[in-house]
Amino acid sequence: MNFVLRIYFLGLMAFVPSQDGHEATVLLLDARPGAVLLREHPTIEAHVPLLLARGICSGDCGAAQRSSIAQRIAPHLGASDATAQLESALQGGGAWKLTGTDLSINPPNTRSAPNDKANLHIAGRQQLHARSASADLELSVDHLEDFGLVTDLSYLVGDHGTVDLGLLKTGTSDPRIVARLPLTAGRLRTRTVFQVDNDIVPIEFRSSAQSITLPASADSAILDLEIFGPDIEIVAVDLASGCTRRMRLAPTEPGGVVEIALLNSPESSYDPVVVRQREAHPPQTGHHFALYYQLAENPSPEGDRPLPHLGSGERVANPVTELNPELQSDLLQALGLTSSRGAYDRIICPLAQLPAPTFDK
Repeated sequence: MNFVLRIYFLGLMAFVPSQDGHEATVLLLDARPGAVLLREHPTIEAHVPLLLARGICSGDCGAAQRSSIAQRIAPHLGASDATAQLESALQGGGAWKLTGTDLSINPPNTRSAPNDKANLHIAGRQQLHARSASADLELSVDHLEDFGLVTDLSYLVGDHGTVDLGLLKTGTSDPRIVARLPLTAGRLRTRTVFQVDNDIVPIEFRSSAQSITLPASADSAILDLEIFGPDIEIVAVDLASGCTRRMRLAPTEPGGVVEIALLNSPESSYDPVVVRQREAHPPQTGHHFALYYQLAENPSPEGDRPLPHLGSGERVANPVTELNPELQSDLLQALGLTSSRGAYDRIICPLAQLPAPTFDK
């Protein structure tokens, strides 16, 4: 039996692709209350890092944490209603808080589209962000899946945007990150880009030294991984205690989809009351984006770190009038994270990618 494991990435996280594009590491930044990164940026709202899974779960499915997780992602509801909403979203799946965790995916067998090779395929990888937003821009449906729409820090700040390699070392903790997930198979692509009123808008990255406008910036990504076998195992190793948790997930019907949402978002982003209030105002400057620069091996001076603003260039009607059925998510829909808004809603905080440094031979 085979099925698809589909992982959605939303919130404060950075991707580090290998130079050949056959692997990548996902780093979730630690922006929990009291985190080191927030001490330097005290005005940034604390984030909630979570792994939520929809499917048939066995093993450690996080039963003891359900109530507290439910109240974090449904702060507008009472405890019992929040728990009921979470259980409805998971449909028998699992929920974990992430607290300094190495994550891994242990399937019985995998195949990576489109070449049946057991490695990661990153869609496109074109440097779409290098195109001027003032040019005659045509973002096709295919281009909107290009992973080049995930903002590359090295494009903004050059060598100051390459990752600190110590962050990639499995089994080691670092106060800058709350979770790490290596991706070695599947197809990784952009899921959504930042929009205003269903239009794709240019994003201007502005610092005291420069201004760079990108035609679009991804605010969520997706990985599809074909699994050959009855289930998939997700492993979480707590880096402080060394304790290991294991969750096995199977589709609710043969040949179906197991959905996982890897989230790292402010608690208020789940509150529909706050969301409605924000909709009455222009999108806010992406101060959260400043935290990504702390992942660099040699960060640029703080005043030289561009932050995202709503660009003044021409808006482009989204050619995707309805989200591709393959990208629609019962899990995200039940959590209120629909295709019309991402994890941040009116805060401009795209995903980011940082390349690994290159070394001369």
